[in-house]
Amino acid sequence: MMSMGMAAPNPNDPPATQGYKQSMNDMMTNVPAFTGEADVDFMRHMKVHHGPAITMAETALCHGDDPTSAGTGREDHSAISAP
Repeated sequence: MMSMGMAAPNPNDPPATQGYKQSMNDMMTNVPAFTGEADVDFMRHMKVHHGPAITMAETALCHGDDPTSAGTGREDHSAISAP
């Protein structure tokens, strides 16, 4: 599990690192309370868990240089953000 120290905002971080940290912090801030209903909790928590993947894919596409990484970012972004 990532500690806040590891994901703490740092203006000296490269832009990509700032983006990744922000997506992780947003995820942890938006975690809903458990309801006790297995199906409801699964769906609510998976939505919060996978939402930052869109932001991380956008960050990789914006700041990455590796074509393989960019391709994976495009695929992930398309799959996750599809209706």
